[in-house]
Amino acid sequence: MASSDVIVDAPAAGPLRALRLLLRDPFALAAAIFLVLVVAGAVLGPWLLEELATRPQLRMRNAPPFTLEHGWGYIIGADSLGRSILARLLVAARSTLIIAAVAVAIALVFGAALGLLAGFTRTWVGDLVMRDGWGKGSTWIA
Repeated sequence: MASSDVIVDAPAAGPLRALRLLLRDPFALAAAIFLVLVVAGAVLGPWLLEELATRPQLRMRNAPPFTLEHGWGYIIGADSLGRSILARLLVAARSTLIIAAVAVAIALVFGAALGLLAGFTRTWVGDLVMRDGWGKGSTWIA
C-alpha cells in the first residue's frame, strides 16, 4: 500500500480551530471581546473624539461621571479644564498601543537574532544563549 493511499482525517488547524476553542470558553470569549473593544477604541477613538480630548470647555469643568446630561463623551466625567476623560483615555490608549507594538517588534528582532546565533553557531556563545549563563532566566537582556 502506497503512502498516498492512506487517508488521514487531520484535526482542523488554524483560525477556525482557534475560533472554535474560543467559543467554547466563555471567559476567553469575554476577554477577546474586551480586547477587541479596547483596540477598536484606541484606533478609532482619537479620530472620533480628539476635539473633546484637547479643547477645554470651562462649562463642563469637573463634570461628574455616569451622567448623560453632557452627552456620551462625558460618561466618565471631565477634568478641571472641562476635557472629556473618556476622550483623553482613548487618545492615550493609541500612544500606549504604538509603544507596545514597537517594544514587541524590538523584542522580536533581538530574540530572533539570539535564536539564530544560538542555533547556527556551535561555540560558547550559542551555549551561553541557550543555557542562560547569567542565571537570570529569560530576563538577562533587560
